[in-house]
Amino acid sequence: MKTLKLILSLLIVFIAGCETSSQFNQETPMRELTRSEKQLVASSDNFSLKIFNKIALDEPGKMFFFPR
Repeated sequence: MKTLKLILSLLIVFIAGCETSSQFNQETPMRELTRSEKQLVASSDNFSLKIFNKIALDEPGKMFFFPR
Protein backbone atom coordinates (compact mmCIF):
# COMPACT_ATOMS: atom_id res chain seq x y z
CA MET A 1 0.00 0.00 0.00
CA LYS A 2 2.89 2.35 0.79
CA THR A 3 4.41 1.61 -2.61
CA LEU A 4 1.11 2.45 -4.30
CA LYS A 5 0.93 5.78 -2.47
CA LEU A 6 4.54 6.53 -3.44
CA ILE A 7 3.86 5.76 -7.10
CA LEU A 8 0.73 7.91 -7.11
CA SER A 9 2.59 10.77 -5.42
CA LEU A 10 5.42 10.61 -7.95
CA LEU A 11 2.96 10.47 -10.82
CA ILE A 12 1.03 13.49 -9.54
CA VAL A 13 4.26 15.48 -9.06
CA PHE A 14 5.44 14.47 -12.53
CA ILE A 15 2.16 15.50 -14.19
CA ALA A 16 2.03 18.76 -12.24
CA GLY A 17 5.60 19.51 -13.31
CA CYS A 18 4.73 18.89 -16.96
CA GLU A 19 1.69 21.16 -16.72
CA THR A 20 3.67 23.92 -15.04
CA SER A 21 6.44 23.58 -17.61
CA SER A 22 4.07 23.82 -20.56
CA GLN A 23 2.28 26.84 -19.06
CA PHE A 24 5.60 28.54 -18.39
CA ASN A 25 6.75 27.94 -21.97
CA GLN A 26 3.53 29.37 -23.41
CA GLU A 27 3.42 32.51 -21.26
CA THR A 28 7.08 33.47 -21.13
CA PRO A 29 9.13 34.74 -24.05
CA MET A 30 11.86 32.26 -24.89
CA ARG A 31 15.46 33.00 -24.15
CA GLU A 32 18.57 30.93 -24.64
CA LEU A 33 19.41 28.75 -21.63
CA THR A 34 22.83 29.05 -20.08
CA ARG A 35 25.08 26.02 -19.98
CA SER A 36 24.49 25.47 -16.24
CA GLU A 37 20.71 25.67 -16.74
CA LYS A 38 20.87 23.07 -19.52
CA GLN A 39 22.91 20.77 -17.27
CA LEU A 40 20.43 21.21 -14.42
CA VAL A 41 17.47 20.33 -16.66
CA ALA A 42 19.26 17.29 -18.06
CA SER A 43 20.22 15.99 -14.61
CA SER A 44 16.70 16.42 -13.20
CA ASP A 45 15.19 14.66 -16.25
CA ASN A 46 17.64 11.78 -15.83
CA PHE A 47 16.82 11.53 -12.12
CA SER A 48 13.06 11.39 -12.84
CA LEU A 49 13.58 8.73 -15.49
CA LYS A 50 15.77 6.64 -13.18
CA ILE A 51 13.09 6.69 -10.46
CA PHE A 52 10.33 5.86 -12.96
CA ASN A 53 12.37 3.02 -14.51
CA LYS A 54 13.30 1.58 -11.12
CA ILE A 55 9.65 1.43 -10.07
CA ALA A 56 8.58 0.04 -13.45
CA LEU A 57 11.29 -2.66 -13.45
CA ASP A 58 11.03 -3.64 -9.78
CA GLU A 59 7.24 -3.86 -9.63
CA PRO A 60 5.77 -3.77 -13.14
CA GLY A 61 2.38 -5.07 -12.00
CA LYS A 62 1.94 -2.23 -9.54
CA MET A 63 3.11 0.38 -12.03
CA PHE A 64 -0.11 0.17 -14.02
CA PHE A 65 -2.36 -1.07 -11.21
CA PHE A 66 -2.87 -4.54 -12.71
CA PRO A 67 -3.04 -7.47 -10.32
CA ARG A 68 -0.38 -10.11 -10.79
